Amino acid sequence: MPDCDTCTGSISSRSPGLKCSGCGKFFHAKCVNLSKGDVPRFQMPGVSWNCGGCRSGGDVHKRRSLAFPVHNVVEASPDSLSVLQNIQSEMKSLVAKYETLLESVNFCSDSVSSFERSMSAIDRMMVDMERITRENMQLKSTVKDLQERMEVLEQQSRVNNLEICGVPEKANENVSHIISKVAEVIGCPINSSDVDRFYRVPIFDISRPKPIVVKFTSKQKRDDFLGASKTKRRQSLQPNKGLKIENISDNLYINEHLTPKNKKLLKKTKEVTRNKNYKVAWTRNGFIFVRKDDRSRVVRVSSEEDLSKIV
Repeated sequence: MPDCDTCTGSISSRSPGLKCSGCGKFFHAKCVNLSKGDVPRFQMPGVSWNCGGCRSGGDVHKRRSLAFPVHNVVEASPDSLSVLQNIQSEMKSLVAKYETLLESVNFCSDSVSSFERSMSAIDRMMVDMERITRENMQLKSTVKDLQERMEVLEQQSRVNNLEICGVPEKANENVSHIISKVAEVIGCPINSSDVDRFYRVPIFDISRPKPIVVKFTSKQKRDDFLGASKTKRRQSLQPNKGLKIENISDNLYINEHLTPKNKKLLKKTKEVTRNKNYKVAWTRNGFIFVRKDDRSRVVRVSSEEDLSKIV
């Protein structure tokens, strides 16, 4: 940038100046007693400006050229000033629009940053959800395994037990006498050392008498008692019905003492086998088995899923 001939300071946009049309030197506006607003007027096409030295050494025509164009233009036309004002107004409008646009861009940038943070949080939540889902599946598998083990243990705890069903309840009944009478009828006598304890157990169907649970002191004695009852039923005139024992029951059954879960499964198994025309469904040591006919293989039923395989 050129230097001012008066103060030797640089001419710049912040400190504007003019070039003398006579000597070609530059002067700050303030150094020649002009305002910043005067500078654009003398920089318009067709307008010239002379410094004080050039004006003092010239004629009247030259001195008048201070503010007039060389080709006899006395001063800047009103139209030119109007154009300049319009340009300034448009510049202000553009600056305002730019600032608005900048605010919008900043807002969008902040929104994008917020969205990215939200997505990052969602990603972390998804990772946690996947981890929790895996842990939940593992826990379900562990619980199922524990439940199956508990079911096996519960059934094993009943390995010496039998249920005598179909015996009507009477006031002041002697359950020990009932058991001894049943043992006599089926041909498997027992004594007090063969039985650990006995009791009736409640059931959901209150229309039926409570079964009598007999816990034998040994599994061998329990098996002998159960085998004798099956033999007695096969020898009766109606093997598909229960035993008839005078003064005890007209329809008595002796079964293995199953857990509630296995009882429910046995009931559903019998329903399915009847619909599929299977010959028999039975239990042995707490396990459920079915057979379609004498020539078919024996199938073990461990769960309700196994029932869907019965065809």
